[in-house]
Amino acid sequence: MSPSVAFGSNSLRFTLPRGVGARRLEPRYPPPLADAPLAAACVLAEPIDTPPLAEIAKGRSSAVIVVPDGSRPLPLPPILEPLLSVTGRFIPLEKTTILFATGMHRAVTTDEARNLAGRRIDRRVRLLSHDPGDVAFVGETARGVKVSLNRTFLEAGLRITIGLVEPHLLAGFSGGRKMIAPGIIGREAMPILHGYELIGHADSTAGVLEENPFHREIEEIARMTRVDFALNVTIYSAHRPTAVFGGSLTASHRAAARRCTEHSLLRAGRRWPVVITSG
Repeated sequence: MSPSVAFGSNSLRFTLPRGVGARRLEPRYPPPLADAPLAAACVLAEPIDTPPLAEIAKGRSSAVIVVPDGSRPLPLPPILEPLLSVTGRFIPLEKTTILFATGMHRAVTTDEARNLAGRRIDRRVRLLSHDPGDVAFVGETARGVKVSLNRTFLEAGLRITIGLVEPHLLAGFSGGRKMIAPGIIGREAMPILHGYELIGHADSTAGVLEENPFHREIEEIARMTRVDFALNVTIYSAHRPTAVFGGSLTASHRAAARRCTEHSLLRAGRRWPVVITSG
């Protein structure tokens, strides 16, 4: 038997010893959206647990849109284009910043930023990577985490996040509140957020939100600031959107996580002596 797994941008094939069997488990991905920009436009107009984005954007003088960096395979252009068409009616494009939530990752290069945001994006829109040194203190969590957030984000009149929601090995699911912490957080919080107590907890694991201490901590941090509108996107294996959820940070994330639970989580049915997986 010669199975293969995804490896880099290709695949890696290997041969199992004679007599050794294997079972292949794959998520039941729904089909990709036929028109992702239209789906995004619809949730901007009819969101969950918040007014339409057009109502929220009225009277705001500047905007920041927090998006993933290149470590998350989220196709941004079909989501950003309808979003900017709404905010651009009220806020000048030169007063709009796309902020890459790099956390403690390296900054996104100029060329990477253009590729991620889309080459067609208006050049008046500022593309910026989060700098964990350019932050302002906002408070302290019950656990004692001192929280500082990106200064550009805090100074913006309109604050929007776009997250990719998929199973995450610590947070249960990525996206949502993770765009704030650790996406645009200061360095002083990281020794606790990525410390042994949270990372080593049995409930800090993929697919779990309830009783997940890592999820609870980053959600508490996200509640310490104002997010005016959130978009959360699910994708399938070829990195095309399967659904877009918009609204409040928590409600839109929960809806996307429920969709992921239905389609991306499988029960193996037993414990296996060897598991081979890849991203």
